[in-house]
Formats: sequence, structure tokens, C-alpha cells
Amino acid sequence: MFHFCLNTALFIFHKGSKLGKNRKEITAQWLVKDFPMKTLMKNFLIGLIAFLTGLSPVFACTSFQLIAKDGSKVYARTMEFQFPLSSELVVLPRQSKFVATGPNNISGASWKSKYAVVGLNGFGKPLIIDGLNEKGMAGGILYFPDHAAYSNPSAVDSSKAMAPWEFMTWALMNFATVAEVRKALPQIAVIAVKQPDLNVIPPFHYVLHDATGAVLVIEPINR
Repeated sequence: MFHFCLNTALFIFHKGSKLGKNRKEITAQWLVKDFPMKTLMKNFLIGLIAFLTGLSPVFACTSFQLIAKDGSKVYARTMEFQFPLSSELVVLPRQSKFVATGPNNISGASWKSKYAVVGLNGFGKPLIIDGLNEKGMAGGILYFPDHAAYSNPSAVDSSKAMAPWEFMTWALMNFATVAEVRKALPQIAVIAVKQPDLNVIPPFHYVLHDATGAVLVIEPINR
């Protein structure tokens, strides 16, 4: 089940959506709301003080977007992932071919890149952890411990399957806006498979920001 939201405010507030067990049917509920800057900054400072003083330990990544007076947009994130990723700068040109991970180590979804992408990888793999495509859509994989839940590999069509660490690569290579990503979600299944370098099923959720300032958060969860 994907839980996702759309918001143009500084922080992302989201509301649940329901997706069929086989991910072939999706009914979205979108929360689109702007919040006063004074309220946002107050909440941010309260959270920051609590974190720094140890009152509320945080073990998940955080992302946010700042909009300058001239309309320029800055996407930023923290990195609370507890393992070194050995990241390197990578460039994925247009028409790059990618074959995702399927059930039982067979091939999953495959595609050729519609857009060129630049970003940071992990463990020397030709994929994107954090990146930006040529249409100005940026995104990152965020840590989501104790909450992430993926599709059962044996219950999905292998041609739609991909590993949790491959989702961002799929999104940035194929789409120009968050609306396009949202529309395409029923076409894929993020499956529960171990990442070979970590030997665990990594708990992730994802954030995307496009050139219009729109934001999409995708959270694979059980509801």
C-alpha cells in the first residue's frame, strides 16, 4: 500500500490513501494545503530545540523545501541512515537501460531513461539515492524504520517489480513532474528483498520535488 501526499508548503503534511493488495487499484486522498510561514518556522524551531536537547530522538531522515524571494526553490535533506553508503557522483544519460530487481533474483521491471539524471549512488551501483533530472525534478530516498512495508515478492507480477532502493531511479529517469509519478504508481510494485551490501530489507520512503514547487511523498506501508 502506498501512502502519499502532495503539498506546496515548506513542510510536507500528508493523509492516507488506499491501494489494493495487488497494487492494481489505487484510490488517492490528497491533502493540499499551505501554512503560514510564521507557524511553520515556530514548529520547526520547537522540533529543532527538542532534537538538540535530546527530548525527542530522531532516527529517520528529514527533507524540506525553501522558496526564495525570486521564486527559486531549494530542496534539502538530512541523512540519518546508519550505514555508510560509499556514495559517488553518477550521471545517467537519456536512453540508459535499467533492469530492476524481481522476485527470487530474476529480472523485474525494465525501462530506458526518458530524461538524463545526475545524483549520488550507493555501493558503486548505477542507481540514484538522491538526484535531479533534466526537467528539474529532484528527489531522495529517506530512512523510514519500523514503518515501511513492501509487496510480497511472490504475489506480484515480476515485470512490475523493483527493489526499494531502485524506486528513485525509476521516478527520475521516467517523469518530469510529481503528478506524472503519482499517476504511474499503480504500474509498479516495490517488493520486500534484501539489499545485498547490507543484507537487510531497507525501510525507505521517498520524496520528490518538481520545477513547479509541487512535492510528493510516497510511503509504502500496511494499513
